[in-house]
Amino acid sequence: GSIKNKRSLISLENLLGLLRLCIEHKKAGNQLFLACDNEDFSTPDIVRIMGKIIGKKPIIFNFPVKLLLTIFILIKKEKVGKSLIIDLQVDNRLTKEYLGWKPRSYY
Repeated sequence: GSIKNKRSLISLENLLGLLRLCIEHKKAGNQLFLACDNEDFSTPDIVRIMGKIIGKKPIIFNFPVKLLLTIFILIKKEKVGKSLIIDLQVDNRLTKEYLGWKPRSYY
């Protein structure tokens, strides 16, 4: 509950829609496009959403982030700990502007 990071995700529907657009769009050839949904989520948000999908309420509690990272370091899993804590955001503005793509919101 203490982790206040931001994560970009993309729904399967938005990914498939973008892939279709790239196949059909004349300007999409030989380009690299970053894609994500319109809203970013924290790790606790993602756990809550997953719980809602499977019909179970997750137990989320506040835990000092520095202590959590220290525990991961002690068990030799620092990379895993950092990957849970850091921001992992995608900027899809250029994809939306260049192709006119509008990801649908699902949350």
